Amino acid sequence: MSERPPSPAPDAPDVLDVLDVLLAGGARAEQLRHVRTIPGRAGERAAWPSWVDPRLRAAYEAAGVAAPWRHQVETADAVHAGRHSVIATSTGSGKSLALWLPTLSAILTAPEPTGSVAALRRRPTALYLSPTKALAADQLASLERLLGDGTGGGPDLRGAVRVASCDGDTSFDERGWIRSHADVVLTNPDFLHFSLLPGHERWARLLRGLTHVVIDECHAYRGVFGAHVSLVLRRLLRLARHYGADPVVVAASATTGDPVDTLARLTGVDPARVHATTRDTAPQGQRRIVFWEPAALDHHGDGGHPGGGWGDEGWGEGGVISGTPDVPRRSALTESAELLHDLVRARRRTLAFVRSRAGSEVVAATAARSLGEDLLGAGTDTCDDGADPVEVLRDGGDVAVAAYRGGTSPRSAARSRVRCARGASLPSRRRTPSSSASTSRGWTRS
Repeated sequence: MSERPPSPAPDAPDVLDVLDVLLAGGARAEQLRHVRTIPGRAGERAAWPSWVDPRLRAAYEAAGVAAPWRHQVETADAVHAGRHSVIATSTGSGKSLALWLPTLSAILTAPEPTGSVAALRRRPTALYLSPTKALAADQLASLERLLGDGTGGGPDLRGAVRVASCDGDTSFDERGWIRSHADVVLTNPDFLHFSLLPGHERWARLLRGLTHVVIDECHAYRGVFGAHVSLVLRRLLRLARHYGADPVVVAASATTGDPVDTLARLTGVDPARVHATTRDTAPQGQRRIVFWEPAALDHHGDGGHPGGGWGDEGWGEGGVISGTPDVPRRSALTESAELLHDLVRARRRTLAFVRSRAGSEVVAATAARSLGEDLLGAGTDTCDDGADPVEVLRDGGDVAVAAYRGGTSPRSAARSRVRCARGASLPSRRRTPSSSASTSRGWTRS
């Protein structure tokens, strides 16, 4: 069964329109080095597996999933059969459903406890690992919406499956409840290494019933960091076996080149026992990937841009000049800030991924300040009342550009996620006219 790719939203910008913003009407044409067009494709549906709990199926259908994609069913069937699995399909292809379908079904279809302590201790549990707190928070929110409260038309499964996030910011009282009651625990390798595994006796209930270990974004664990995480995961699996469990490991990645080898090396499991799903059957619209080169620095330090004003520093992260010795170029941070500024001014929702915390702050602050100067006049450092131009962009508690990085307090991180998901209206004093109903956001992540 196949279906046509979904139509774009009515206000979705055309790819050529976004390219025109990047090219600045031709002024930056030489910086566009290569464009690759990936054509769209139709999707392929599959029937719900017979082993899926009817309540879970009803919850997904209430959430708008009439039937899963074929690659989701392939992965879910392999996990349900007890095979370690990796789903390596593109971003936005629905990998999460493939991860959670067998995991949640195992919990929902478990025999009802008889009341004995032994039966309660053997209740199936699952552990979800992500490289960032933001991803874990997003997955937790998605699970809570799926399990729901019954108002969305689906069953209320909150009592049947108890999910919780546990990391360094979790209070001791909350940790106690999670250790005693949670069926699905979402955490990260740091918490696993520093708290859960050293205190495994306190987490015996979770480890004894562990049926699934879910590793999201498994390609992130590479290099020295990946080697450390690999040892932590091997210790986790060894402790699970110590408590009598033999969990299935299921991982997801949109970029790994060798999924089987990635999971085998990361966890130490036998590659022959690993199933990989690589054929993406989700529908996809046309995409374009653009390779961009920062502007060359000229002798006047204006960054090579005809308008100037963006090239007052030509250093990249770590104090390294971008470009080659004969053609020094602006840093990626400065270039990203300018492009982010232009895209937000054109009301294009944008994510800029930056490699460091400091870099994300620099890009966000530079773009926001430039947007503020657009409102107040080029070169203006303060408002009439002495306020920072960046603050002028605040509108009803929202911001047009925000940095989201590691080290942010839990409250600030949650506020940033809500604001950026909602978008922020730019004040009407912008130089370029636009509809007051449209929204823009820029979000830099490190």
